[in-house]
Amino acid sequence: MVKIEPFGDRVVIEILTPEEIVGGLVVPTSKEKSNKGLIVAVGNGEEVQALKEGETVLFNVGAGINYTTESADYKVLNVRDIVAKLKEE
Repeated sequence: MVKIEPFGDRVVIEILTPEEIVGGLVVPTSKEKSNKGLIVAVGNGEEVQALKEGETVLFNVGAGINYTTESADYKVLNVRDIVAKLKEE
Protein backbone atom coordinates (compact mmCIF):
# COMPACT_ATOMS: atom_id res chain seq x y z
CA MET A 1 0.00 0.00 0.00
CA VAL A 2 1.27 3.47 -0.91
CA LYS A 3 0.97 6.30 1.61
CA ILE A 4 0.67 9.81 0.18
CA GLU A 5 2.34 12.57 2.21
CA PRO A 6 1.44 16.05 0.97
CA PHE A 7 3.93 18.93 1.09
CA GLY A 8 3.26 22.41 2.44
CA ASP A 9 -0.30 23.68 2.40
CA ARG A 10 -1.78 20.62 0.71
CA VAL A 11 -4.08 17.85 1.88
CA VAL A 12 -4.99 14.44 0.52
CA ILE A 13 -8.67 13.60 0.53
CA GLU A 14 -10.51 10.41 -0.27
CA ILE A 15 -13.38 11.30 -2.58
CA LEU A 16 -16.71 10.26 -1.10
CA THR A 17 -19.44 8.93 -3.36
CA PRO A 18 -22.50 11.17 -3.37
CA GLU A 19 -25.83 9.46 -2.86
CA GLU A 20 -29.28 10.07 -4.27
CA ILE A 21 -32.55 8.97 -2.75
CA VAL A 22 -34.68 7.39 -5.48
CA GLY A 23 -38.05 6.00 -4.46
CA GLY A 24 -36.88 5.63 -0.85
CA LEU A 25 -33.66 3.79 -1.83
CA VAL A 26 -30.17 5.26 -1.43
CA VAL A 27 -28.35 4.95 -4.76
CA PRO A 28 -24.64 5.83 -5.11
CA THR A 29 -23.85 8.20 -7.99
CA SER A 30 -20.61 8.97 -9.84
CA LYS A 31 -17.53 10.07 -7.86
CA GLU A 32 -16.59 12.32 -10.79
CA LYS A 33 -19.19 14.89 -9.71
CA SER A 34 -18.46 14.66 -6.00
CA ASN A 35 -17.20 17.73 -4.16
CA LYS A 36 -17.10 16.00 -0.77
CA GLY A 37 -14.16 14.14 0.71
CA LEU A 38 -12.53 12.72 3.82
CA ILE A 39 -9.11 14.11 4.78
CA VAL A 40 -6.58 11.26 4.96
CA ALA A 41 -3.32 13.26 5.14
CA VAL A 42 -2.35 16.86 5.95
CA GLY A 43 0.81 18.72 4.91
CA ASN A 44 3.03 20.70 7.26
CA GLY A 45 2.25 24.22 6.02
CA GLU A 46 0.89 26.98 8.24
CA GLU A 47 -2.45 27.45 6.44
CA VAL A 48 -3.37 23.77 6.61
CA GLN A 49 -3.02 23.40 10.39
CA ALA A 50 -6.75 24.08 10.94
CA LEU A 51 -7.55 20.77 9.21
CA LYS A 52 -7.19 17.27 10.67
CA GLU A 53 -7.25 13.73 9.32
CA GLY A 54 -10.74 12.24 9.51
CA GLU A 55 -12.62 15.50 8.85
CA THR A 56 -15.11 15.71 6.00
CA VAL A 57 -14.75 18.72 3.69
CA LEU A 58 -16.23 20.31 0.58
CA PHE A 59 -13.81 21.30 -2.20
CA ASN A 60 -13.77 22.87 -5.66
CA VAL A 61 -14.53 20.02 -8.10
CA GLY A 62 -11.99 20.94 -10.81
CA ALA A 63 -9.14 21.53 -8.37
CA GLY A 64 -6.24 19.32 -7.41
CA ILE A 65 -4.51 16.25 -8.74
CA ASN A 66 -6.38 12.94 -8.98
CA TYR A 67 -4.85 9.70 -7.69
CA THR A 68 -6.61 6.34 -7.94
CA THR A 69 -5.91 3.02 -6.23
CA GLU A 70 -7.80 -0.27 -6.43
CA SER A 71 -9.75 0.61 -3.31
CA ALA A 72 -10.38 4.39 -3.52
CA ASP A 73 -10.11 7.66 -5.45
CA TYR A 74 -8.08 10.52 -3.97
CA LYS A 75 -7.31 14.17 -4.67
CA VAL A 76 -4.26 16.15 -3.58
CA LEU A 77 -5.56 19.68 -2.97
CA ASN A 78 -4.15 23.03 -2.00
CA VAL A 79 -5.85 24.16 1.22
CA ARG A 80 -7.30 27.14 -0.69
CA ASP A 81 -9.42 24.73 -2.76
CA ILE A 82 -11.22 23.51 0.37
CA VAL A 83 -14.30 25.66 0.90
CA ALA A 84 -15.87 24.22 4.08
CA LYS A 85 -15.71 21.58 6.82
CA LEU A 86 -18.81 19.47 7.46
CA LYS A 87 -19.77 18.83 11.08
CA GLU A 88 -22.43 16.48 12.41
CA GLU A 89 -24.77 18.07 14.95
